[in-house]
Amino acid sequence: MSNGKRDTKKWVPTIFTARKKAKINPGYLTLIAGDTVRFNAINTMARIFIPDADVFVGEDSPLVIEVAKGSSSKEFKVNKVKKSNFPYAVYCESVNDFVEVESPPEMIVEPELS
Repeated sequence: MSNGKRDTKKWVPTIFTARKKAKINPGYLTLIAGDTVRFNAINTMARIFIPDADVFVGEDSPLVIEVAKGSSSKEFKVNKVKKSNFPYAVYCESVNDFVEVESPPEMIVEPELS
């Protein structure tokens, strides 16, 4: 980190089921432009629904990402955006339910510092 800016980061939210509940860790991502996100599914097939795909470079809205059990999605690069909050949902096939977290999963893109 220099001049008040942090270096870009590679995020790998992990989707899994435990005790018949769907989970993601972390579910809340604080991103900056240039970060990358790759979703990882451990013991379930997962579908990630992102209504506003402007969060990622070159993606169309709505974005649905399918991740096979035991696999990872492609890597998505975080876009430079004006909007900052990007809620999303994750469905896990093995328990036929959406993930449970303290609040709905969300990606927050922080503004660039001058």
